[in-house]
Amino acid sequence: MRVRHRIPSIFNLSMVDVLCCALGCVILLWLINLREAKHHEESAEEEHRRITSELAGIRVDRDKAIALRKQLEVQIESLQKDKNNLLNSLNAKQAEAADLAQQLKLSGQRIASLESELRERSKRYEAEAARTEALEKELRLSEKRSEKETARSRELTAELKETRRHYAAEKALASALEKEIAQRLRDLKDANKNLEKLVASRHSLQRDLEARDREMTMLRQQNKILQGEAARVRAAAEKRFAGITLTGRRVLFLVDMSASMDLVDENTKAPAKWADVGSTVARLMSSLPDLEKYQVIVFAEKPAFLFANGEDWLSFNPQSTPEHVRNTLAKITPKGGTNMYAALQLAFHLRAKGMDTIYLFSDGLPNLGEGIRPELLSTLSEVERNDQLARHIRHTLQSNWNRPLPGQPRVRINTIGFFYESPDLGAFLWALARENEGSFVGMSKP
Repeated sequence: MRVRHRIPSIFNLSMVDVLCCALGCVILLWLINLREAKHHEESAEEEHRRITSELAGIRVDRDKAIALRKQLEVQIESLQKDKNNLLNSLNAKQAEAADLAQQLKLSGQRIASLESELRERSKRYEAEAARTEALEKELRLSEKRSEKETARSRELTAELKETRRHYAAEKALASALEKEIAQRLRDLKDANKNLEKLVASRHSLQRDLEARDREMTMLRQQNKILQGEAARVRAAAEKRFAGITLTGRRVLFLVDMSASMDLVDENTKAPAKWADVGSTVARLMSSLPDLEKYQVIVFAEKPAFLFANGEDWLSFNPQSTPEHVRNTLAKITPKGGTNMYAALQLAFHLRAKGMDTIYLFSDGLPNLGEGIRPELLSTLSEVERNDQLARHIRHTLQSNWNRPLPGQPRVRINTIGFFYESPDLGAFLWALARENEGSFVGMSKP
């Protein structure tokens, strides 16, 4: 009997069907990933354009502030020159006033001397008048005498004429002195008027100088304000934390302390990861140029304030606060799940107290909290559960916690992802920041 062997076939129709299905799945996955990559690329390009536009606006504001500062410096220099000119003019007026005062003093002394001389000449005039009267009496008496005394009478007549001539000369000199005194008095009045004008001019110059000083003080203050504003603009343009614009006056730091924050992956411990989280929070806190008040919430399965004062704001001290926060976080041991819903719900209690910015630090998707009906928990996979919880958080932020309110701006949420591999986590944190006017940055693994 002849034995026949059947030749084995490597491929059959079933194997071809399996291969075709596998190839189709691979192509489908490739197309899905390609579409998501294009979407992410378009979003990143749009974000880059927005950041470039903001940076250009900041540079324009900086250039305007610098130009305005230069213009104010020119005005200050011009006002300083005007002040120096006014001071020189004031000094000249003061010297002129001193000269006039000296002349006035000399005129007063000359008038006193002339008055004294006039009194002496008046006395002499009165003496000469009395003597003349006596001579006239003697002449009249001598005329009654005999002719023997005619010679004596002639001598007396000659003496009388001489006395009258001296009297006329003295009278003319007295009249001249009176005129000179009157002129000196008029000059004195004019000098007093000029002195009053100089004093008034001096007061006016002093008022002008005081006004110029006040104006220069105001300009210096305005210049200081503009310099501070320019420094703030430069700081806002230059101080950026890994792509995040550093803004916020009343800021909440929301830190994930679930068990994964101490792991590289499910089976690998990361001894430095939690310490890096604390250092990053402190470094970011130190880099915020406008920070005035702050608060820190840590969360795992439940959220809690890092410090015991609860929902009250803490005053920020740039010398001590960052190190105090870092040391306090270092005392915590990460453990438990990630209930991000409860953390954000507690965080938004501070919105009514002026909260304007949140910085969220996390390494995983939410896996606990509201957003899934209890009867569905057992039917959903971990990926589906995480996705529904993340969608519920984003929807609640838009419709409730961070919805627009009249007269109150929305809270800016920035997200920082730590040591993660899942693109779903990156997409969630990016969308969370983008929908709330913030930015997202991913921290690489060590």
